[in-house]
Amino acid sequence: MPNHNRIQAPRSFSRKPVWVGFSRSFLAAAFSVLLLASCGASAPGAGTASHTLSPPLWLQGNWGVTADTVFFRITSDNVVNIGVAAEIDFSALPATAQVEDETPTDTRYVITWGSVGVSQTLSFEQTSATTLTYRLTTNGITTSLDLVKHPEP
Repeated sequence: MPNHNRIQAPRSFSRKPVWVGFSRSFLAAAFSVLLLASCGASAPGAGTASHTLSPPLWLQGNWGVTADTVFFRITSDNVVNIGVAAEIDFSALPATAQVEDETPTDTRYVITWGSVGVSQTLSFEQTSATTLTYRLTTNGITTSLDLVKHPEP
């Protein structure tokens, strides 16, 4: 008599996961924008908090993954992350978010900020006059991108 109650092990798949084909830069940009945008979904009427930043002169300008993309716009008093779906203006974070630390040096600039349940550190390390390594650490998980500076218009 055959046993019809036998459980079969699932077949293994040789296909790669869907995300394998995406570039690191796209994943980091999307993750950054989604995380920051989700922090912006605070309670109605919560408003924004004003944060004054002081990025060093070497960092000021537009930075992107390639010479024709802009990922960050950095001025003497602000850092703006330009994403696919939204711009994140660090001088006007949601009221639930707060810049906790800012550390500028001759070759490195670090911003640490937090919101409800989220701690994020943005690190910009100069590798040449026109290139830098950007590292984003969110709750202990770090991604990095090499960025190039756009020529001044």
